[in-house]
Amino acid sequence: MKLKKDKKEAKCATPKKAMPPKKRKILIIAIACTAALFAVCTAGVVAVNSTENIFPRVSVDGVSVGGMNEMQALSAIGEVYPGDADEIELVVELPLDNRLVVTGAEAGLAVSAQERAFLAWEYCHGGNAVSNALTYLKCMLFGMSLDSTKDFVLDEESIRAKIEGITQEVRISLMSSDLEIGEDSIAVVKGASDVTLDADEIYALIENAFITQSYETIVYEAKIAAVTEIDLQGIYDTIYSEAQDAFYDKETDSIISHTVGMQFDVSAAQAIWNAAEYGERVIIPVETTQPDITAEYLEGVLFADCLSSKATSLSGSSSNRINNIALASEAINGLVLMPGEMFDYNVVVGERTAARGYLPAGAYSGGQTVQEYGGGICQVSSTIYYCALYSNLEISTRLCHMFPVNYLPPGLDAAVSWGGPEFRFVNVREYPIKIYAYVTDNATITVEIWGTDVDGSYVEMTYSTAYVFHDVHTDIAIGYRAWTYRNVYDKDGVQISREREASSYYGYYPENINLPEEEEEVPEPSASPSPDPDVPTTPDATPTPPEPTTEAPQDTPPAEPTPELPENPEPTQPVGEGE
Repeated sequence: MKLKKDKKEAKCATPKKAMPPKKRKILIIAIACTAALFAVCTAGVVAVNSTENIFPRVSVDGVSVGGMNEMQALSAIGEVYPGDADEIELVVELPLDNRLVVTGAEAGLAVSAQERAFLAWEYCHGGNAVSNALTYLKCMLFGMSLDSTKDFVLDEESIRAKIEGITQEVRISLMSSDLEIGEDSIAVVKGASDVTLDADEIYALIENAFITQSYETIVYEAKIAAVTEIDLQGIYDTIYSEAQDAFYDKETDSIISHTVGMQFDVSAAQAIWNAAEYGERVIIPVETTQPDITAEYLEGVLFADCLSSKATSLSGSSSNRINNIALASEAINGLVLMPGEMFDYNVVVGERTAARGYLPAGAYSGGQTVQEYGGGICQVSSTIYYCALYSNLEISTRLCHMFPVNYLPPGLDAAVSWGGPEFRFVNVREYPIKIYAYVTDNATITVEIWGTDVDGSYVEMTYSTAYVFHDVHTDIAIGYRAWTYRNVYDKDGVQISREREASSYYGYYPENINLPEEEEEVPEPSASPSPDPDVPTTPDATPTPPEPTTEAPQDTPPAEPTPELPENPEPTQPVGEGE
């Protein structure tokens, strides 16, 4: 056993033979070549991935873009292909100057020049470093032609709809080269040609053009066969139209043109056709109906006349009050009311809040002047009310102020407040009206109503006033009443009508009423003799003042009403009448 162990140990201790020098040299050379090749490949990979250019020998949709950066490729492609699908137009020429135009977008082609340039760049740089290097090598050796439309699917439904839409029109126009549709007749030669348009053939031509990206004009030759029949019903369906007046479209602020009515008697036309000789020119009478209002006429009269205008003073108003008036005016300025449409002040102006830019200003509440958001905008509603009366519009809802205003005559004001009172009127004129409202130099609020003056008639407003006296101290006035009248005249100044428009009551401020000291409050006013025979003189005739929640016209108490009234008039005498 010991002998065997010694032999094993002696065997392990035997040194290996050294590699022959020749083999060692070959190995070293191989390792060096491999390292050099690796270094070259690594350098190549780095170089390929460091460039922003498209690889050599690359083209997209037939346009060579190799070696270009993306912007250069975009420029090169843009010279061949439009930048947007909507700019691609394929034109199909049909007989007698009829044309069918299909855009790239309608066909479903949505590849732009920019998308094509990016396709080429992405092909070269869209992978990792190694795959990009392999792509580069592939392009160098074999080249690469990219097709951006390989997945393109034509929108057949859209194209066929366009083809069907023009088929009937072309067929009628091609029924004869001598077919003439005039304003009062249709002329056609008997023995004309019936023309067939093959929708499938037209679609195939369009499909091939988009697939091959050949957008040159296509000339379609229709199939023609000589016959002596005529499709009079088809012609009738093509030319028939009812007369329609031009009208103003409020949504688009534009005039929609009129339509001339056109038709003919198909049975009578068929009899004329049957009686005609082959080759004879047949004249079919056409009945036309002119509309009452043409586009040209409407353009000349729409908003052409200033129906009324009024400027009221902002003297004494605070900057907050003027701000509120300006905001309300802006909400109304340019508003159009169609015939029969109602103007609702609170709806148009909206709620007066701080968030909408309104500021605190004087307003009436509980018979007192307080600061409320939107104070002062009653001057806008009152000025509009004045103009609405003079424009002869129909007033639907209007209440007077609790106290008199100093910027308009008695009875011509209109109080408003969010949640009521309301102010509304209706455009009862034949044409639309436009309301302008604007503040000038913080000095005046101006309202103008423009429309169409169809007959030259006009309105004059007159008013009567009478004091209202204390129930107990019948010689002390505590307010006054005003009756307004709408007087309508024709263009020659002849009065057409006179109607009482409104009855208003205005109380005096308590500090302006000199009651004996023992009186603690002002009672309800007693009736005053009426200045107009239509107004009852019984106590029940005393109007109920509006709820004292409306906005005040000024930040300071207004002046005494206009016209100025005597201190203690005779109870049986009217105060007076003025304009």
